[in-house]
Amino acid sequence: MLLDGLKNLPQFLSSASNPQQWFVDWIRGGETSFSGETITEETALRCAAVKAAVSVLAETVASVSLDVFKVKRSGGKDLAWDHPVHHLLHDQPNEETSSFNWRETKQGHLGTYGNAYSEIRRTVGGQILGLWQRSPKAERTKPFRAEVDQKIYYECRDERGQLEANIPARDMFHVPGFGFDGLVGYSPISMGKQPIGVSRAAERYAGELFANDARPNGVISVDGELSQEAYERTKKAFNESGSTHGQRHKVKLLEGGATFAETQMNPEDVQMIESRKFSVEEIARLYRMSPHLLQDLTHGTFSNITELGRQFIIYTMMPWFRRWEAEINRKLLKPPLEARFNAKAFLEGDHKARMEMHKAFWGMGRTLNEILEIEGENSIGPEGDTRFVPVNMQPIKRAINPPEPPPAPVIPGQPPAKPGKLDREVYYGLSNDGTLGDVFADNGELVPQHTPDAAVLEAAQAVLAEALARMTRKETRACERASKRPDAWIDFLDTFYAKHAQTMRDALGPAVRNVLTAEGGIIQGTERLEQIVQEHIERHREELLTAAECQPINLPRRVAETVKGWSGNA
Repeated sequence: MLLDGLKNLPQFLSSASNPQQWFVDWIRGGETSFSGETITEETALRCAAVKAAVSVLAETVASVSLDVFKVKRSGGKDLAWDHPVHHLLHDQPNEETSSFNWRETKQGHLGTYGNAYSEIRRTVGGQILGLWQRSPKAERTKPFRAEVDQKIYYECRDERGQLEANIPARDMFHVPGFGFDGLVGYSPISMGKQPIGVSRAAERYAGELFANDARPNGVISVDGELSQEAYERTKKAFNESGSTHGQRHKVKLLEGGATFAETQMNPEDVQMIESRKFSVEEIARLYRMSPHLLQDLTHGTFSNITELGRQFIIYTMMPWFRRWEAEINRKLLKPPLEARFNAKAFLEGDHKARMEMHKAFWGMGRTLNEILEIEGENSIGPEGDTRFVPVNMQPIKRAINPPEPPPAPVIPGQPPAKPGKLDREVYYGLSNDGTLGDVFADNGELVPQHTPDAAVLEAAQAVLAEALARMTRKETRACERASKRPDAWIDFLDTFYAKHAQTMRDALGPAVRNVLTAEGGIIQGTERLEQIVQEHIERHREELLTAAECQPINLPRRVAETVKGWSGNA
């Protein structure tokens, strides 16, 4: 039977003196690491850190939208949603698999075996019908160069080793991982068998240590030698008290002057358990990702977790995206069509940063419909295609061809309005030395000015200070409540301060205008109000972000210490 089975092995095993590495592993049951653990692609996934790392990569590739675009000669690109390849990649590569499951499985193969294979099935005319999965195991799918035409083919075998087909390279969708020949990728499990073996050995040791309370609870000491009957009775009493979960740690009465001394776990056992935490970092390093993605938040804080997420997309996932895109564009599409993973949502940062970016692009001429498209929202119609420039946010056509200014009003008996800044139907006249001169209303009437009254100004400033203190107290209570939920702290800051800014404008507006009026003259109050609000919010938000650079359990205390100092400088 063994000889019959060996006849079905691939032809490249014919040299018994120089067998392939996968064949050696098959005979041995896997590669043996320095720790003595046998590591294969299947057994490695029983290590929690490896399973988490492979799942993070696979689920990210499956979750990000994969679309087909038509590139314009003039620049830009349009979504080719009606192209058949777009349906295969975005929705369903074959009649049995969804796009999410297909991409998740293929990336899982890349994270374990280092290669992902799918057979491309076409019609007689060459149109692609579907993508069907092939095994990533070296004994099942293996590329080789034919001696006749020197082209690449893929030797595919079934589970029994029987040859199914030699598929041309043009009909095999193959995404290789890192490798030196440019054709076959290395297995990450094989390359990282040492840290994975250490992690598996630590898990095994920890399990054996705690299984059935492996260490002895203590030592019984007696004076002299016990009779066989006394020995068996004492041993039975202690075994019954500590050998089962239901009776563990119960106290028994000893006879004949026997004493009991409890033992402690030795430092080597404790150190071995601690080494399991280090194994997580080693496996995270193997897959080039931050440990916080493997649920190790030892070095994660609220201020760096967003940036770590962006670095994961840039330095870990982007190379994988490019590998996928290169194979898709090479085997499934022709110019001007190309495939792209849409990772913009991961790279644009938090909500506040994204809104600031859109505001900057709006001032540079980007339309409202373009911004809505980036955010995945529907357009508002033709009105959203108008472009604006920063000068009072007027249309570009108006900025290029401004209308003629209306003639200045001339009223008998009154001086004409002098050129100056317009604020609430009031024209500011400038004196010869550049200082504020006479002020005229839009009908040409002179607006009387007055000298500031110290008592009135002091009262107005007191009203403003009280309004600002009231807003600060409201802000303090909200921050203290939110700090009790550290997992939602950053989202709270963005949402709260976006609303709090408008609340402050409504509450402080009348007080600011009273102060400016008491100072004398009619001047613009909107700019001063906005300055007060923005300075207040930016200072407090920066202090709260600094306070969040701590472990989650310490966040409420750090926030309480921060807001305590606000009352003095509100």
